[in-house]
Amino acid sequence: MGNFEKGTGKSKPSYGFSILWLILLGGFCIAWGGMFLFKPQLASLECDRSQPDSGECKLVMSGLFGEEVTTFPVEQLKGAEVRGGRRSRQLVLLTSDERFYFPGGSGSLQNANQINDFVRDPGSQSLNLKQDSRWSAYPIGGALLLVSGVSLRLLASGFLDRSAKPSNS
Repeated sequence: MGNFEKGTGKSKPSYGFSILWLILLGGFCIAWGGMFLFKPQLASLECDRSQPDSGECKLVMSGLFGEEVTTFPVEQLKGAEVRGGRRSRQLVLLTSDERFYFPGGSGSLQNANQINDFVRDPGSQSLNLKQDSRWSAYPIGGALLLVSGVSLRLLASGFLDRSAKPSNS
């Protein structure tokens, strides 16, 4: 409910609630947009097994601003699982020391099967796979940052600021 202007009987709009929502929307979109842009969006796993019980795996997680490379003995590779529901699936690489979360993507189930087949078959010489979600993550992250920029720009320009309107007090 608005405030009443003195002597006119008309209500003066209150913008405090709208400003709060714009701040919350801007902050939420910055957080989610940044998450989409900064988390790794491309993962590649290469394992070479020279002997049935020896070899090395190299996991490369790449994002918009760099990459992280992890190497480990092939004996530490325990398998893979897929987490999530029908719409969103994430591949989780299981090693004896830790878990590595691949970016979400449509090939999660097939990649998990390839990894598990490689682990079960000591005669397999190599494993090479990639999972890429850049085609969806970057546009979504960019759109969220755009929405946050617009909402915060509205605040900065005084569009909804009470001080932008002259008061008759």
